[in-house]
Amino acid sequence: MSHHHRHHRHHRKFYKKPRFYVWLATLLVCLFGCFWLLKFNIIPTLFVSIIIEVNIVILILMWYLLMVRHRKWMHVLAYVMAGILCLSNGFLGYSFNVTYSAIDTMSEPVQEKGDFIDLDVLNDSLIKTAEDLNGRTIGILKSMPAEQRQPMIDWLSEQNIEYTLKEYDSSLLMARNLKGVAIDAIILYQPYLSIIRGYDGLEEFSDDVRPIHQIQCTATEMPNTSTDVNVTKNPFTVLISGIDNFGSISETGRSDVNMLISVNPSTRSIFILSIPRDYYVEFDCEGVSACPAGKKDKLTHSGMYGVAVTEKTLEKLLDTEINYNIRVNFTSVIKIIDALGGVDVHNVDDFTNGKYDFKPGIIHMNGEVALAFARERYAFEEGDRERGRNQMRVVEAIIQKVLSPAILQSYTSILNVVKDNVQMNLKAEDIAALVNMELTHPTSWSIYTYSVSGGDATDFAPTLGDNAYVMVPNEEDVSHARSDLQAIRSGEVPVYTSPLHS
Repeated sequence: MSHHHRHHRHHRKFYKKPRFYVWLATLLVCLFGCFWLLKFNIIPTLFVSIIIEVNIVILILMWYLLMVRHRKWMHVLAYVMAGILCLSNGFLGYSFNVTYSAIDTMSEPVQEKGDFIDLDVLNDSLIKTAEDLNGRTIGILKSMPAEQRQPMIDWLSEQNIEYTLKEYDSSLLMARNLKGVAIDAIILYQPYLSIIRGYDGLEEFSDDVRPIHQIQCTATEMPNTSTDVNVTKNPFTVLISGIDNFGSISETGRSDVNMLISVNPSTRSIFILSIPRDYYVEFDCEGVSACPAGKKDKLTHSGMYGVAVTEKTLEKLLDTEINYNIRVNFTSVIKIIDALGGVDVHNVDDFTNGKYDFKPGIIHMNGEVALAFARERYAFEEGDRERGRNQMRVVEAIIQKVLSPAILQSYTSILNVVKDNVQMNLKAEDIAALVNMELTHPTSWSIYTYSVSGGDATDFAPTLGDNAYVMVPNEEDVSHARSDLQAIRSGEVPVYTSPLHS
């Protein structure tokens, strides 16, 4: 047999050797890891180059040990290398895949206004079904738009229910009449529950009533108000909207926490601005169903018409551009802080909320404690103003924790929590670019804060259809906030910042 023929037969057998498929499988896993490494672009370029080069060198060495050399110990060494490469690249690819998917989930178009229209009665009522409402009186708000009231009225008509419909200007009076049995039931769009719970004596109203029928509104996709910004080079501003409910982040509710976080990556400066929930401002919501466009209302009510309305209203008030928004609720805050392993908050007041005592100094807080700290206002002489400052203290503590290496210890759990409890219109690529920048240049950030204030008053709130407590904006404060926002964007130091730790 010729040398050429023997060589050809040996060459054909080469592809039948199991160790070739070990090498091939290792190559595929390496490609998987490197694909996600390059796609997500979260690791600095230098480290990406090193990782890819190490993979190539080890794969070449493995080929030599498995396919060229025929000593057993060399094969064992190659198998060990294969195990290391598969584990490291598999973990790398899986982690980045999960990260990208989680951010993609949070960045999906926001589906709001899919809430229920309820036909509610008191828990201890003898009324069990719609038929029991024959000859009864049902309350409804005059200010409820047709799309929030008509579906239930039509349903009652289909059931041939004979009843008296009593219209109310005030949700407070309607709720009190139901509790006082002056009426038998109410037709209520679910987000209004958060308004009723805000009245003295009605804090537990949600637990006092039960629905005997519900109709779900059609969910509408909120407009994407994000603007394209190179977040590693140009300044940008993010709205943090905190909705006043527990449970699903997709539920509509009042925007009780309203903060702008303006970031200048070039100067490594962050400016946090807090706007009180009761700020009496002109709503910018042309074309949004039931929203009092061009009229003044409490800022917190803007959340009931979607985060885009809150964003546009604040842009008009502060004469600034908001590039992105992040929407959270009470459940989000608790779960995120717990996933972070708690945060260290600098408290300046000695107060209690009835359940927790807060002493001045650095306090390590879990999610539940941090939420209680951020929600308390009755313990302070300045009420909602001091609550806004405490909310900024919690946000600052979260930012400090996120920017610290300690976040790597709870990376997976944080992602699992955040993806189901946060809505935002920041893109995955933007977040990856910010993380990449932080890993490449891990220098400290300067954090500035300011809170606007105003005067106490009572005025008409269109969303309520009634007069309510409002805070009339202090024009000087608003002017200072505008100046500081512009200063951060221009790379200057904001001059009107408020000290949080004194």
